Amino acid sequence: MDSDSRNLAKEFLSKLSDSEKWELILEITNQYPWYQLVSGEEEDIKQGDILEDCPVFQLPENLAEIKKDKLEITTKVEWREQDVIIMSQSCDMVKGREKLTETLLCAVWKRSELKEGYLASNVGMEEARRGNLPGYHVLGECSLPEFHRDIRVVDFRRVYSLPLPFVRRLATEAEKRIRLLPPYREQLAQAFARYFMRVGLPTDIPPFASSKPDKTEAEVIKKVQAMDKESQKRILSHLVTELGLST
Repeated sequence: MDSDSRNLAKEFLSKLSDSEKWELILEITNQYPWYQLVSGEEEDIKQGDILEDCPVFQLPENLAEIKKDKLEITTKVEWREQDVIIMSQSCDMVKGREKLTETLLCAVWKRSELKEGYLASNVGMEEARRGNLPGYHVLGECSLPEFHRDIRVVDFRRVYSLPLPFVRRLATEAEKRIRLLPPYREQLAQAFARYFMRVGLPTDIPPFASSKPDKTEAEVIKKVQAMDKESQKRILSHLVTELGLST
């Protein structure tokens, strides 16, 4: 490369943000890592940013009483810290061109936190990984230097919203955060949309059941039989609650 071309390249790169430079490098090298480490001060928030220990509000069931068209708040609203991932579109959060006032967030759980229920078992995690549990989406582990994070699960059933300026301040104060990169970010958005666009039919097509289990069913049965009793109980509990079966 001659000096003129090198200077043009430097000028072009100087106009790009750190995020755009990173995406250009990925495109040139044809590599697809899951995450990018971004600076809280330099980078505005985008879809796919993970905010750790974010304050979220949890409303109790007995929040208020309705008395003759009058709503009376009967309890205090509590908050807790929760890892979340930004689900709002990046284009709607551009500084100076905001198209929303509230940022949409979904809860994110570390796999180590899933100690009860169906997802506590390898079978449940594998079903989620394959996309067979619409309410959940599995994210790969983060192996960035000094920012290693375990495999996580996005919970579409726990959705929060916080003011956009507050989320920006929270991201800035965090100094560093990880950002989900394409195409994993687009896959997450697609899974989120698919979860909310599901349609339950009043009359469904009967299942194509056979007298003998097929190969897949036989493999599942074999795996379940080889599990310990606690894992078998978790799977049974999932079938009862999620699929509407009875014991």
